Amino acid sequence: MTSLFDEFGRCIPDNISESAHTTVRRYFKCNTPEIDLEAIFHQMTALLGQGSTDLTNFKSQIKALLKQLKADPETQNICNAPYVPFIIPKQSIHDAGELLQSTFLPAVCSSYNSRYPEYSFDNHYKGCLIERLTISPQSRHQELLDKLRQTDIIGLYFPAMDGYSLAAARERISSLPKQFSLAGGVDTCAAFIACPDLLMRTDGYPPLLWFGALETANHNEGFHLEAYGYNLTFNHRMHLGNADEYWVNGLVFTN
Repeated sequence: MTSLFDEFGRCIPDNISESAHTTVRRYFKCNTPEIDLEAIFHQMTALLGQGSTDLTNFKSQIKALLKQLKADPETQNICNAPYVPFIIPKQSIHDAGELLQSTFLPAVCSSYNSRYPEYSFDNHYKGCLIERLTISPQSRHQELLDKLRQTDIIGLYFPAMDGYSLAAARERISSLPKQFSLAGGVDTCAAFIACPDLLMRTDGYPPLLWFGALETANHNEGFHLEAYGYNLTFNHRMHLGNADEYWVNGLVFTN
């Protein structure tokens, strides 16, 4: 059985017509965070609130997700990539932009500033996110949000789509197992609330991480998190449908 991921955990860009680099130099890489499930659980529940899931259940579900990925020859290589376990408590979601603006970006700020008080989290987007963002129908992210309205979401975030255009990342999702979705806003932010050091590299250069499941009225524009020195920034930029080895889209694997 052919693996969907290479030896480093990158999603291999097969079955797509949109722009993506066939190979990447791995010059821009995420930090590999130390995973402490208890610390992650307490960090996330402190900043987002606790839902119906307790620590024991969180740990067991994360271990089950990893076991499932490692047991399947198609997916086992993704575990060679950096990853972040996360939990998002059940949310009342009316608008993706409002949820980011009111809850998740402030929580990323708190998490980052707590870990790195000498640096900062900077929101460089000065506009209003409310009614600004829609969900790409190819991304499967809407299914995650629909589930989040009903229950807590427990999952794994993988920065595994290096060198993909946003269009290619959305296209590739359709040929991945159903438990994968393209990362949007709440799940990418959840990864940084859990492990704010994901882009903190002192021995090289980290990538830009797109909120690939989110669209605006201008389909050439996207929102992202990016390191600026040792500060973490949120902003938007034009991508023009291009692929770049500096750009990474995230994959989310949930139960």
